Formats: sequence, C-alpha cells, structure tokens
Amino acid sequence: MAEGITRILIADDHCVVLDGIKAKIAEHPEFEICGVAMDGLRAVELASSLKPDMVIMDISMPKMNGLKAAQEIRRMGMGTRIVIFSMHNAPEYVLSLVKTGISAYVLKDGPISDLISALKSVRNGGSYFCRPVQEILSKHSTP
Repeated sequence: MAEGITRILIADDHCVVLDGIKAKIAEHPEFEICGVAMDGLRAVELASSLKPDMVIMDISMPKMNGLKAAQEIRRMGMGTRIVIFSMHNAPEYVLSLVKTGISAYVLKDGPISDLISALKSVRNGGSYFCRPVQEILSKHSTP
C-alpha cells in the first residue's frame, strides 16, 4: 500500500474530531481524505462505493457502531485497512475489534501523533496499537 497516495475514509460522529483529523492529515501529502461518514451505516456504504485504502473508525456512532461497521467492511473483502480511533479502552472492545482484523487501535485521549504514527505504520503494511491497548492485549493473550 505504500506507493502513491493513501486514500482515507473517516467515520466519526463528532464534527470537532473530524475537523481535527482532517487538519492533521492535510499536513501529510501521502494521505488523502476521500470521504467522511458521521454514522456507521454511512461508513459501510462509503467504504463500498469509494473503496478507500483505510478507514479511521470511531466505535460509538449512531445507526451502526464501529465494531459492526468494521465487521461489515472486512466482510466485503476489499482489503481496506481499519484504524480504530476511540475513547473506548475496555478489554471487550479491544479484543472484539482485534478479532475482526483491524490494523490499528488508537485512543482519543492520547496525542494526535499516535494517530499519524498508526496511519504511517498501516500504510507501510504494519499495524499499530497504542500503549494502553498493547497492555490490554498482553494481559489477555493466550500463552
């Protein structure tokens, strides 16, 4: 995915969050925002029609939550990588989303640089989990 411009769909129901993400991504020419959804159902619809390389996905959204939307997008089989950007750090959210096959999980209470690091890592074929999420994963990993 690292060649060319990476097309990103943003799914979040808070305008201030959308504006902040868009402003920060605009500083990085390797990324382009191809669409914005303010609910999970619209995120699935736009992912299907726009075929973005990545989706930045909130969890708590109207019409369809981010977990269900992520599952639907993954089920489409387009190879769209999903970056969760949420305030939720409960193990049940983290573990369910990781099982879905997300590529990154970043908490909204961390620095915006975490989100940019996640986008860059995913763009280069990797994954990214912020420290609190890494701790949850290590506590719940099976030996």
